[in-house]
Amino acid sequence: MTTDQAGLFDVPELAPLPNARRCEAGLHAALQQATKDGVVLQLDGGLVAAALVAARALDRAEALPDKTAVYAVAQLLPPFQRALHGLRLPAEVGPVSEPPLPAPTGGADGVPSWLGDAFGTAE
Repeated sequence: MTTDQAGLFDVPELAPLPNARRCEAGLHAALQQATKDGVVLQLDGGLVAAALVAARALDRAEALPDKTAVYAVAQLLPPFQRALHGLRLPAEVGPVSEPPLPAPTGGADGVPSWLGDAFGTAE
């Protein structure tokens, strides 16, 4: 991405730093493709900037001494991931669906029998 591009990335603060590390470089590559595909729009500029700040913070955290880096990355990764999901990078996927629960078996009032076994029945 260059700062002379029209649209979202003509903001100088969003241009990649010359010495961008893994997170920032990966974010810029994803944003470049997402912009080309129409996934990220001009309206996403604020969240793009926030994701960029988070990526740079993760890159700095990774360079900390071992024990400190582990805690810093653990703290920074969830907000960065939420920003990526907010930008649909990638689209957030849910867990594998579980099979549906069996239909409750119970009395005529629809209360499952295990409730009556545990708590008694209404008089």
